[in-house]
Amino acid sequence: MKKFNEFSISAFVATVPEVKEFEKSSVARFCLSVSHTENKGDEKVNKTALLPVERWISNDKKDELNDLKGKYVGCYGFFKPDTWEEDGKKRSKIIFAVTKMEILTMKDNEEAAE
Repeated sequence: MKKFNEFSISAFVATVPEVKEFEKSSVARFCLSVSHTENKGDEKVNKTALLPVERWISNDKKDELNDLKGKYVGCYGFFKPDTWEEDGKKRSKIIFAVTKMEILTMKDNEEAAE
């Protein structure tokens, strides 16, 4: 059976990771810049959006998150539902939880497009 609760994306890290440290691990929250080119008549229009993600990592590996902004990365993970109550109303959102991340090169991007 295929797993439907997974994602794989390659994008540029758009923000400096905000790291919150706990006793044994840390969570880093940052945004990826994703873009798509659309044809509008004879014109090509590039649309860009920021995708917020989070990555849990052990405290001894959190230095890997330094200088991440601007890097081209491959992220793999799952969709994690988050629910809470605010002002007596139930709220929810989907978190893009990254379980594996690797630094890529633009050559990786060009080969994937072929």
